[in-house]
Amino acid sequence: MNKIKLILSYIFGFILSVSIFSLAVLFIVKNTASDKTFMFKLMDENNYYDKVYNSICEDVEDYMMSSGLEKEILDGVIQKDKVKEDITNYVNYLYEGKLYTVDTTSIKTTLKTNIDKYLKGLNLGINNTNELELFIDDVAGIYKEEVSFYNTLDRVSSYLLKVTSLIDKALIANILLVGVLTIIVLVLRKINIGSCILGSGLILFLIKLFVYERIDSENILIVSDHFSLIVRSMFKYISEYMIYISVILICIGFILCLFKIHKK
Repeated sequence: MNKIKLILSYIFGFILSVSIFSLAVLFIVKNTASDKTFMFKLMDENNYYDKVYNSICEDVEDYMMSSGLEKEILDGVIQKDKVKEDITNYVNYLYEGKLYTVDTTSIKTTLKTNIDKYLKGLNLGINNTNELELFIDDVAGIYKEEVSFYNTLDRVSSYLLKVTSLIDKALIANILLVGVLTIIVLVLRKINIGSCILGSGLILFLIKLFVYERIDSENILIVSDHFSLIVRSMFKYISEYMIYISVILICIGFILCLFKIHKK
């Protein structure tokens, strides 16, 4: 009977360690990639809005070089506040499982007005309205692609909300499981609960050391340079979370083990 009880204790103890580890991983994901507030924090820290604004301006200026028009036609066309507003709306919609349609009407209107004013100042008329409309559409398209992450995230919008919901449910289920397993291990009284917590911390630390570190996060290039910077920053935060949580678990587990030994 004692042998069976001991075997069950080790089995439930191992499952408890894995469950605590899983809980830690879910907590990290919940507070990083699946957290909209965290993403906005990364954008602010990395001056993402300013970088996108500057990138749009550079791309539009490069595009219009062959048009023969002067830079003055871009006055007031691309605005920082609108760039930030559209990016914010896009991310908000993304985490709600929706697609945000970027409205470029004001950009087109302002650009057309500026071009008309520029040509009138030179006493020139518009020979080809189709080419002009195409030019305006292309400029608006450059803006739209930049603020919407080149539409590369559109395909995940329908899944992100479901994944976030699953993570929330998994967290609750894992918390309940850890609670039940803790009670079982305490009732069996064959192994120290501290060793289970210590084990979960070691699992997390070893994965961080031998698996996560192998990811070349510093050279990740996705969508654009400024978006890649956001991804690299997220990996850095996740890495720090893994270290902090693993150290906390190891310390708590070690203290409980010492307390058990001292109590004996």
